[in-house]
Amino acid sequence: MMDVIDQANGSELPPVLQTSSRRLPWVVGFVAIFIGLCVGGQFYRPHIDRMIEALVAREVVPMLALSPEDKAALSEIRSGQQQVSDEISALNRNIDAQQADLKRMLDQIAALTSRIESLQNTAAHLLQIFVRQ
Repeated sequence: MMDVIDQANGSELPPVLQTSSRRLPWVVGFVAIFIGLCVGGQFYRPHIDRMIEALVAREVVPMLALSPEDKAALSEIRSGQQQVSDEISALNRNIDAQQADLKRMLDQIAALTSRIESLQNTAAHLLQIFVRQ
């Protein structure tokens, strides 16, 4: 008798309520994780600024903690980096100078081309006048 009542009541439920409750644990878990993240964010928010400042202010391994060989190697690396940086700067200046020279040459070529065209037009005009006479 109870089965008949349960079936009758189950069939009267809207289709949304007849679906299985497998999704409920996932939804509850998602809500719990979301709340946990919010609470954790509020707890660690004052500390985040200090952690960021500490990361930014953190330097490479202090020189005092290094062995003499490591200090020498680190000094050589820094010296090499400075030399490479200087060489790159010199190359960039050289490239800029070459680009300026190329632009000046292109301007001169354009001016010469214009003069040649003008002379050709003048010569053609004079030739026409000479031929007519």
